[in-house]
Amino acid sequence: MIIAGIDEAGYGPLLGPLVVGCCAFEVEAGACDPLADANSWPCLWKRLGRYVSRNRSKTGRKIHVNDSKLVYSPAGGLKELERAVLALAWTRWDPFDGLEALLGHVAPDAWAELEEYPWYRAADGERFPIEQEAMAVRLFARPCASTPTARPRGACGWRRGWSPSDSSTA
Repeated sequence: MIIAGIDEAGYGPLLGPLVVGCCAFEVEAGACDPLADANSWPCLWKRLGRYVSRNRSKTGRKIHVNDSKLVYSPAGGLKELERAVLALAWTRWDPFDGLEALLGHVAPDAWAELEEYPWYRAADGERFPIEQEAMAVRLFARPCASTPTARPRGACGWRRGWSPSDSSTA
């Protein structure tokens, strides 16, 4: 059984940056009827509970995965959001060193268009990740990638004209 989800974060293309993301996990369905009520589906929170949490972890041992408005806060900065996005991406791909490389994986056709918008350009001296230490995220991503309870089927990002049949990772 494949369980997939999609969400967006941002103000939209007319007001500022917008990110649309999706994920898909292949899980054992057991006796579950995939067409039945979603409440009968296997619980990904339980299966991934060793690595992810809906709430901010005080110990830092779990990735905070939730609505971006709950993960990001102006007072806390980008650190939690950046950690979650990069750790999950790095379970699928080798670590990359910039936004262009990240988008090369999740939305390869989008970079040329996004370069036109100033909020996607790196500021002088800006590092990647911006607030998180890359090595800490790499070390965290390694054991997450090997969990057998829910296997990532791939990731996809927004790009003009994309459809599920185009995805080489599905």
